[in-house]
Amino acid sequence: MDSESNYQDSWIVLPPETFTDSDGDTVGLPVGYTVTIINDSGGNVYVVPYSNTEHGVIIVDSNLNDNYFCQLNADISMSNDTYIYIGAYAGGRHWRALHDTQ
Repeated sequence: MDSESNYQDSWIVLPPETFTDSDGDTVGLPVGYTVTIINDSGGNVYVVPYSNTEHGVIIVDSNLNDNYFCQLNADISMSNDTYIYIGAYAGGRHWRALHDTQ
């Protein structure tokens, strides 16, 4: 919220496809890694996949549409979603969203 108590948009970045573990080894995010995001803030929350390039990673929604971001709004019909990392798929690395992202 801002200083006048108005809801502000928020952005959540999904984890990168590789990370460094506690031994210092670079490992891949496991296929099937799941993130559930619940928006109960009253404002809009935008979910984007981590990428080093513009439009380098997409989220495929339940209608098989490619999305560069997903919006979780204050409307109860789309206030939460689950994202599943599916790895290399159709020429790129993707996430799946369980809902249609509008």
